[in-house]
Amino acid sequence: MSDREFDMLRLVFQFASAVLVFIGLLIAAWNLAIASKRFKKDKTKESSDYARELRSEFRSLQINLRDIDPKELLHIDNEKLPDVMFYLNSYERLAIDLKNGYLIEDYMRASMGFSVIYTWKKTEHLIYELRSKGGNARYFEHFEKLYQRWETQP
Repeated sequence: MSDREFDMLRLVFQFASAVLVFIGLLIAAWNLAIASKRFKKDKTKESSDYARELRSEFRSLQINLRDIDPKELLHIDNEKLPDVMFYLNSYERLAIDLKNGYLIEDYMRASMGFSVIYTWKKTEHLIYELRSKGGNARYFEHFEKLYQRWETQP
């Protein structure tokens, strides 16, 4: 085989190799797009299930925050306090899960935005009191940041 033939054969192999690499990159991009779409679909279902379960848990509580005056919350009895704390802890957990990207924020805002804003406004004096008495200014800080973010967004 002459040098010229050898060079020509080498160019053909280089071209074929480049084409195969390009095809491989296209396949990888296609798989990423499919996985991303599937992940978003799964995340939407998780967000939906999360909201449904949280509402169900709230309905099972002995109290409903709508029935309690915010001033009463500052002097709530020990029998009702665990239910109030369940509300607050649930919204704190929601805020943390959103912050960590486990749920879709736009979906959760559309689904639970009013509840988050309403609950914060209803309980903020209690939360400030808990922070003051407990000596920890960070109690329910994620819930507060979520409220602030959703309160200012349309």
